[in-house]
Amino acid sequence: GPSFTTNLYNTGPNHPLMMGRKLESWPRPIHPPVSVLFDFGLSHEGLCYDYGRTVSFGAPSPEQLRVHALVMESQRAGIAALRAGNTCEAADATARAIIEAAGEGSGFRHRLGHGIGWDVHEPPFLTRGDATEMREGMMFTVEPSILHDTGFSARTEDVVVVRPGGIRKAIAVSSTATATTTTPSRRSAFDPTTTGEITAASPRISRMLAMLDPTTFPTAIPGDPASAASTPV
Repeated sequence: GPSFTTNLYNTGPNHPLMMGRKLESWPRPIHPPVSVLFDFGLSHEGLCYDYGRTVSFGAPSPEQLRVHALVMESQRAGIAALRAGNTCEAADATARAIIEAAGEGSGFRHRLGHGIGWDVHEPPFLTRGDATEMREGMMFTVEPSILHDTGFSARTEDVVVVRPGGIRKAIAVSSTATATTTTPSRRSAFDPTTTGEITAASPRISRMLAMLDPTTFPTAIPGDPASAASTPV
C-alpha cells in the first residue's frame, strides 16, 4: 500500500504553487500550460519507497523545459556523488551547485534527499551539516527541485543504492539481490550499528518497485530518462 498520501502541486504563471495549502489548491481547475509535481510512496512488506515526477499539462513551454532540464542535471550530479566514502553534505553541495550556477538557487528550498527503509524519512540526510560518510548498501532518495511560487516549478525523485564506485538505481535492481535485514526498527535501516543494515537491495524492494512501472504514469516532460517511454503531449 501507500507509504504516504500522494501529493501533487500545480505550478505555473496562472497557478500559484500554494505549498502546504492542499485544500485550497487541489479544487482549482487547471488550464495549460501547467507543470504538475507528483510525489508517490509505496510500502511493501515493511519497506518504503518514495518516487517523484513532473509532468506537463499541455505541450511544455521552453521555460518548463529549461527548469525541468536543470533539475534533471542537478539530480544526475547528485547521484554521481553518492558513492561509498563521500559525505552526505558533499552530495547535497554537488547537486545544489548546478542549480545555483544557473541563478535558481533560491528555488532549491530543501535538502537533496534522505535515507529510506523501514520509514520513508530516515537518517542520514543529504543536507548541509550532515557529515555522515556514505557506506555501501545505504539507500537514499535524490530529489532536487526548483520551486517558483508564481512560475513553473519542477522536481524529480528516485531511490538509489550506494556502491563503492557509485550508485545503482533501486528501480533497476534485480529480484535476485539479497539482504541482511532482520527485525524492522524505528531506527535507520541503514545504520551499521543497528540490526537493520541493508548490504544489497532486498527482494522485497525489487517486488515493490515492480509495481511502479514508470510507463504507466502521465506524459512526462522530455529529458527524464526514467520515463523515456512516454510520448510528450
